Amino acid sequence: PTRAPTAFRGGRMASTFEGAPISRALFVSSAVHSLLVSAETKQWLAFDLGRVLAHGEYWRLATCHLAFDGLGETINGAAHLYWFRVLERMLGSRRFGAFALVACSLATSLATGAVLLLGDRRDASGLTYLKLSSGPYALVFSMYSLYSSLVPATRPRLVGVLGLDVSDKALVYLAGAQLLFSSGLRSVVPGACGLVAGAAYLSDALKLYSLALPKSLDRWLFRPPHVGAAAPRGPSSSRHRGAGPGRGAPSGVGRDFDADDDDDRALGGARGPPGFLAAERDDDFLRGGHRGLGIPESAPPAPPVEPSPDHIESLVAMGFDRDRSIAALRAAGDNLELAANRLLSG
Repeated sequence: PTRAPTAFRGGRMASTFEGAPISRALFVSSAVHSLLVSAETKQWLAFDLGRVLAHGEYWRLATCHLAFDGLGETINGAAHLYWFRVLERMLGSRRFGAFALVACSLATSLATGAVLLLGDRRDASGLTYLKLSSGPYALVFSMYSLYSSLVPATRPRLVGVLGLDVSDKALVYLAGAQLLFSSGLRSVVPGACGLVAGAAYLSDALKLYSLALPKSLDRWLFRPPHVGAAAPRGPSSSRHRGAGPGRGAPSGVGRDFDADDDDDRALGGARGPPGFLAAERDDDFLRGGHRGLGIPESAPPAPPVEPSPDHIESLVAMGFDRDRSIAALRAAGDNLELAANRLLSG
């Protein structure tokens, strides 16, 4: 969908990771480690079960998630971490942080078992095990489970191939397939383990989705946007706002990132598990309101924007009523993503 490239937030340009501080940290960490760490150092960070068992190098079980091996994998993986930032906005940072820890821990355990099942082999250096590709494969592919269940296609008919409609999500899946098979079995194992870990996180039987980071971390996770001294603040300027569309999300997937918010207030979802998303409606934000953005409350409202026919047809193709789709697009300033979120919120 067409959108403004940037938006002002209290006198500064809004970050593309607004409302997603953990996703930003993961993106930066992965890029820095992948691009700046030498190949020799990466060998000491990689998943090498033989050295873990023989020499007690247990740090490899954690550091193997830091750096991709090659430039192509780095670019592809960084793109996924950027695309999936919407998941943090839907879950809230505390639950997303818990998800990342749980998914990586489960995937690492599964990968260890998979390497043991694949067996050892002898080469010139002696007894060795399959060495897995380095990088956050497990985290990226665990997020695919959430992405496929909760995020709808904003353009269901992006292109037509052999008479079939291909959505914008199909392009993400193609990029994921390229990353999954980039190093053969060495990348397939951690990626597949990540998919299983993501499915386990969504499972009603395990209820891992109820986990969240301690509220004591709010002061670091939920920092208010910087506002210049000359710019008056609105009454709620200490809050970050994040919204993400989700077909299976409960009503009100737009998440208000408030340090005092109670993430345990959960609403049932159509496709997501009960109590999965801690979300609340904020019609002022969806209408393009300025509350909490450091803009004077007396600022005149922007003139209404007439929705484009392509955006109307995209919402109708998703199953929404045409009149409601037009009204939602007008309220969202012809922003397809916000309009879809508004319609999903009821």
